[in-house]
Amino acid sequence: MMAWTSHGSLMLGHSRDARAECLTGASSVQLRIETDGLGVSLYPSGDSGREVTDETVTFARQLAEAASAYLAEVERLHTEQAKQSGRAAA
Repeated sequence: MMAWTSHGSLMLGHSRDARAECLTGASSVQLRIETDGLGVSLYPSGDSGREVTDETVTFARQLAEAASAYLAEVERLHTEQAKQSGRAAA
């Protein structure tokens, strides 16, 4: 089996049509993020996207923790900006 590696950096802003979704199959999963016509997919390790290792689980947990921290910070900033502008936060 060929070992997959990834190199590089990608920064995504988001537009009104941005979305993130988890796509699942009987024995596969991917996280898909799309914005401004650009899509990024995250798969478990392995060339089939089906090999789930301990490292895959660890990474998924780190991703969930980072997404939770991102949400908390976005909500905090949104509330702060709403207070400064005198409008209610959503």
